[in-house]
Amino acid sequence: MGSKFKILVLAICLNASLFLAMPAFAGSVLAIPGGVGSLTYFGGEYAGPIGATLNGNAIPGGIVCDDINAQTSVPNPGFSVYVSELSPGDMTNVRFGADPNALFDYEEASWLVGQMAKNPTQIGEMQFAVWRIFTPDARSTRGWVSYEDRKIENTWMAEAATAVLEGNLNYSSVRIYTPVDTANQEFISGGPTPTATPEPPTLLLVGFGLACLVGCRLRRRGRA
Repeated sequence: MGSKFKILVLAICLNASLFLAMPAFAGSVLAIPGGVGSLTYFGGEYAGPIGATLNGNAIPGGIVCDDINAQTSVPNPGFSVYVSELSPGDMTNVRFGADPNALFDYEEASWLVGQMAKNPTQIGEMQFAVWRIFTPDARSTRGWVSYEDRKIENTWMAEAATAVLEGNLNYSSVRIYTPVDTANQEFISGGPTPTATPEPPTLLLVGFGLACLVGCRLRRRGRA
């Protein structure tokens, strides 16, 4: 009887772990209200953030497309998406997850998305930079801009790579919205924030605590 009970408990735990391992927001509905007028028209394409809601709640800052190969019409009544976080680095459900550099690419793209509100006059160049991260030939197959605009795109891509490589960013607020179907585009919201560094008083307290621990160990050794 005891062994049967243990087997039952193990089965329940296994099912619970499988349930928890599923995407937290699989099947959520992403609705894109409003029209294309909220976007920037750049190089023959609509670029930049667009207002959106997830399960009826507005997504702060809107969402930005990262896939130029698909197409989503707006206004859109909504479609099912997987919502992934960048902080755990889970690339299971994202559109470009099979790429060996997927995590780094999404980190670069999210950094660019976060910079758009700070640089509204260059949203178009940053949008194409995001597209080119995942589709390097996006410029040759879609859109047209001047030579100067391309230089700006390249500069933004280089700055994004540098920011990610420095490794002091927190991506916990970044979300990736990947359509369950393949017809609609994938979107990103949020941008990384600098990782908080300890203030000088905090460092002093930590140092004091370590010194106390070392002192205690030395006393114990002396008594021994």
